[in-house]
Amino acid sequence: MNGGGVLKFNKLRDPVEMKNFEEKCKEKYQSSKSPAPVLDEPVDEPAVVVEPAAVPDESTHLSVPAPQISPLKTRKLTKCGQCKILRKTSQNLCKTILQLKRQKVINHKLSSTKRYAISRLHQKVKRKERQIKNLQTSDLALDLKSTKQELSSLQRKHQRAKRYHRSCKKKLFSPGPSSYESELAKLQAEVSVKESEICYLQSENLELEATVREMQSTSTQYQAPCQLL
Repeated sequence: MNGGGVLKFNKLRDPVEMKNFEEKCKEKYQSSKSPAPVLDEPVDEPAVVVEPAAVPDESTHLSVPAPQISPLKTRKLTKCGQCKILRKTSQNLCKTILQLKRQKVINHKLSSTKRYAISRLHQKVKRKERQIKNLQTSDLALDLKSTKQELSSLQRKHQRAKRYHRSCKKKLFSPGPSSYESELAKLQAEVSVKESEICYLQSENLELEATVREMQSTSTQYQAPCQLL
C-alpha cells in the first residue's frame, strides 16, 4: 500500500476521526505483533466500521493539520480491512493510468503516421505540378498545340458533315415527286454519258488491237529474209 492512497483518503475524512482510526490501527498492530510477521499474507481480521463523518466547520478543518503516517506505519496498516479497500482502489487507479498512457502513446503514433502520410502526399502533388509545368514549357507543348489544331479541324469537318446530312434529309423528305424525277433524270443522263464513253473506248481498243496484229505480221515478214541471210 502506498502513502499517496492514504493521504488521498485522509483528505476525504474528518481529521479527528482519522486520528482515532490511526490509534486503533496502532493498538491492533501492537496486539498482533509477532517475532516473524508475514507482510504479504492478509490477516483475517474484522474490518473497522467507521461511522459517517459529520460535516466539519471550515475553521476547525483548516486549523487541524492532516496526520502524517510514516512508511513503516503504512506497511503495517495493510492488515486493516479499510486499508485493503484503499490498496485495491489504488491498484485499479494505477491500471487505468497505465491504460490511458498506452492509449496516448498509440494515438501519438497514429497521428505521427498520418502526418507523415499527408506530408508524403503533399510532396508527390508538388512534384507532379512541377512536372506538368516543365512539360508545358518543353517541346510537348508544341505537340499539344498541333493536336489542338487537328481537333479543331476535325470538329469543323464534323459540323460540315452534319449540315450536309441535314440537307440530304430535307431533300429526301421534301413533298412532291418532282425532286425524285429530276434526280432520276440526272442519273440516267450520267449513265448514258458513261455508256457512250465506254463504247468509244472499246472501239479505240479494237483499233489498237488491229494495228498491233498488223505490226506483228509485218515484223514476221521482215524477220524471214533476215534469217535467210
